Amino acid sequence: MCSLKELILTLSILAVFNFGPANSDNKMKNFCYYTNWSNQLQSFDAKFQIKDINVTLCTHLIYAFANIDSENLKLVPSLRDDDNGQLVNQRGKYFDFNRLKIEHPELVTLLSVGGAAAKNGGFIQVVQSERNMKLFSRNVAVFLRDRDFDGIDIDWEWPGDIYRDKFTELLQIMWDEFVKEAVRTSKPRLIISIAVAVGETTIAESYDIKNISQHVDFIQVMTYDFHGPWSDVTSFTAPLFSRASNHRFNQQLSQAWAMDRWISGGAPRHKLLMGLTGVANTFILENTSSTEVGSPVLGAGRAGPYMAKDGRTTYYRVCEMIRNGAIHHWDDEQKMAYALLDDQWIGYGNPKSMEEKVKFAYSRNIAGMMFWSMELDDFHGKFCNVGKYPLLTAIHKAIIEHAPKDTSGFPAASTTPTPSTTPIDFNLHHKTNKNGINFYDMSDDSSQISLTFTSLFLALLCFVLV
Repeated sequence: MCSLKELILTLSILAVFNFGPANSDNKMKNFCYYTNWSNQLQSFDAKFQIKDINVTLCTHLIYAFANIDSENLKLVPSLRDDDNGQLVNQRGKYFDFNRLKIEHPELVTLLSVGGAAAKNGGFIQVVQSERNMKLFSRNVAVFLRDRDFDGIDIDWEWPGDIYRDKFTELLQIMWDEFVKEAVRTSKPRLIISIAVAVGETTIAESYDIKNISQHVDFIQVMTYDFHGPWSDVTSFTAPLFSRASNHRFNQQLSQAWAMDRWISGGAPRHKLLMGLTGVANTFILENTSSTEVGSPVLGAGRAGPYMAKDGRTTYYRVCEMIRNGAIHHWDDEQKMAYALLDDQWIGYGNPKSMEEKVKFAYSRNIAGMMFWSMELDDFHGKFCNVGKYPLLTAIHKAIIEHAPKDTSGFPAASTTPTPSTTPIDFNLHHKTNKNGINFYDMSDDSSQISLTFTSLFLALLCFVLV
């Protein structure tokens, strides 16, 4: 038998481990990205401010992007108006962003580092040694706490085969450092999310899926950009299903294929998020009499007034084009829509597309959705004539309407939002009460570890200690 002293020591050891799933509730989540450059877009109608965010449509908000100071191994703002560098007289978008939690305490906020523009910037220096990775992880924790973020989103595009193992090691070290920091500060453990690729080559080269899955809370699969301005036929950026009817299409370029690839590779379903987007592809048709999906094109479509990029536009611009006479069609094979205006072909996701994708996510029993990014939706509600945020609203409604029904005969679980909690020990959850007091509470029945296993584990530890 263990003495009282030995039992206390045993429980202390257990307190630094997280055996349960990171996401103990089974409600589907919706992660929404905010881009810090969207308030600086040239068009007045395109400018997106933090005050434009509808918090009720998202369970998690992600601020994109921070940079890595590769010399000092710490996070730094990517834009001057992100942060004034002061913790007393706090000013900047970081602080405005996190003040949204004052009225919405259930909201979870993450800071994303990296992104497509950053590529490998900073990450290579961080993973040069174990010492660098520990120092970076500790600096990240301080940076996030000082600005009231609940966690980090790592968007390294891409580790490749050279840094594949180093990426795994970085996540393991960061996880361990975040656990230690949580125990030391009596605060909920900081969340770790990663944004990952969809192409087979990049997946195989960059990710040890089973091992990285152990050290992250969420895996955001960026299931978009399958096709774009580089494509030689009309095609969608984020088709739900592959285009089996046309042999010219790569059958791996779809959201369904990518999600199934991550699942089959060993990623836990309760950590996976499927990426959605408000970006639309535009092309110039080679022949205006050939307009179906897969038709030959002369090149990328002409830049519009809001996104100002050849071959790309926003969902609300599509609505404007339809108001101006574009003819729109539904493609049932890939659950996407397309519109035609003179020689312009526009492929996009509409509210019906969003609902179909939520239904698919439920069919795979994954954690939820991710949306890139909020300024691409009709956030003003002035273009699509269906109110503000038609895409995000469709996602939100579909998550509620298509949630699995309770058929057990018992009353269904409450859908009232509750403050998020992060487990930082074996069978205890860290929580904060309404008065701001930190405490630990026993986990509920959602824990996947049985009392029998717990008893056996305690007995084994006691035996080792004795």
